[in-house]
Amino acid sequence: MSSGSKQRRASKKASLVAKSLPETAAFKLSAGQIWAILAVILMIAAGLRFYGITSTPPALYVDEAADGANGVQAWETGDFKVFYPEDNGREGLYINIASVFVHFLGSNAVAVRLPATIFGFLTVAGLYALTAELISPPVGLAAAFFLATSYWHVNFSRIAFRAIAAPFFLVWALYFLLLAFRRRRDGNDFAVWAALAGVIYGLGFHTYIAYRITPLLVILVLSLLFVEASRGGWARRYWIGTSVFTVAAAIVAYPLVSYLLSHPGAANARMNQVSVFGSQTIVHDIVRNIGATIGMLYWQGDANGRHNYAGQPEVFWPVALLMTLGVAIVIRRMFVIRSTAVLLYSALLLLWIVCGAVPAVLSNERLPHALRSILMVPPIAILAAIGAAESLAVVARGISVPMLTAAVIAIAGALVGETAHTYFYQWAEDPQTAAWFDAEDSRMAEQINALPAGQAKVVAIDGSIEAADPFFVPLMSIRFLTRSVTPKQQAESNIRYYTPLNFPVPLPAIPGDFCAKATAAMPETIVICLSN
Repeated sequence: MSSGSKQRRASKKASLVAKSLPETAAFKLSAGQIWAILAVILMIAAGLRFYGITSTPPALYVDEAADGANGVQAWETGDFKVFYPEDNGREGLYINIASVFVHFLGSNAVAVRLPATIFGFLTVAGLYALTAELISPPVGLAAAFFLATSYWHVNFSRIAFRAIAAPFFLVWALYFLLLAFRRRRDGNDFAVWAALAGVIYGLGFHTYIAYRITPLLVILVLSLLFVEASRGGWARRYWIGTSVFTVAAAIVAYPLVSYLLSHPGAANARMNQVSVFGSQTIVHDIVRNIGATIGMLYWQGDANGRHNYAGQPEVFWPVALLMTLGVAIVIRRMFVIRSTAVLLYSALLLLWIVCGAVPAVLSNERLPHALRSILMVPPIAILAAIGAAESLAVVARGISVPMLTAAVIAIAGALVGETAHTYFYQWAEDPQTAAWFDAEDSRMAEQINALPAGQAKVVAIDGSIEAADPFFVPLMSIRFLTRSVTPKQQAESNIRYYTPLNFPVPLPAIPGDFCAKATAAMPETIVICLSN
């Protein structure tokens, strides 16, 4: 290819970006400055996600412990499943990854939460890459910063909920998909990038049920790229790229899809439990849920203490204002600027935020629900970045660059401080927070772990026979933290679990409850009494 041809292509691409972002470049940033700012943003993201991870959140919630327990079982047996039916059923990818951390770091909260923290951190980097590819590097920096400092995202990056992996895979899949098509359009090698995009996208289906709505986003992206390919004369290259992406995604997603098709009860059990379609007033409930989901961004957030602090809005009010401005800007640009590039990112962001809300809107359990709508977080950050870029462009006309730079640094510092203060000083120190994470069970586990290792121990549960099952959810934190999930672990830790119906020796006919009788029946054993 001649140097003149390369220059014409570069010029064409540059003009596309310029047309798609009128007057948004408040700063002229060199490549070195962009990388330096990105490094600072990633350090902020890491600090907010990794700092104090050994103590915050406190204790270990039973659903987190269930992931660790399944990971222990998978590592022992070598049976790493695509779907674990216990605890209402969960896609297996997070559990299988967590099993590695648990094996090497032990049965503790940090081990089972670290995959979530890593996913959250890497999503920040991915959002910069995606936004820079879609719009521009400066807007990408702003989007990454808003995600890095989002309380919503920070909170779930520190809890062992598999949902945090869904934005990670979607963001990176979209980035590599767009990168592959840009390279293919420009005549460069693309197959590896298209295949990588497909693999990453397919893995996303193994994360969280809400991810199943994302094909709508991919179809939109591929449809708009097809329009561009048809106009640009590279339709054949488009179909090759689409085929590579689709085949790779299908191969990776197939094991889970096959399992769910052969186990329809597992596929639909949790959805049926929370679905709005089980209501007698479906239309009314959907309208109410839409209002609650929109409202959680501005005035009343999730009331669950694991998901949020004191029901505060999920988006800090200055960022919410910028997000709203960003929505108005992209809607206007869709109709004013005749550009496939503008239509691509505008339509994608608007559809993305709607798709992210759908899993919550179509459920009837504890609305608003920040976890179920977690896919909304990346487009919110990008829209806020667009609003911020436009605002900077306007403000920059009236003040000097040094003053504007100082103001931006001060505002950024305030946003970091607000999130850090709310999370580490308000939420973490709130007396109710420990209760949201089953602190009593964790304290019981600590007491059991403090007992002599060689002494036989029995956990006597005055309840139904199900309470002795290794995956009885109410006892998951105790079992996981005391390394007594599987028979092998129980043999190593000298801990057994019994109810009146599976007690191994006859219970004496003496006055008292099950605990008293179990203690009398096993005088050489330490008996820990629990009620179901």
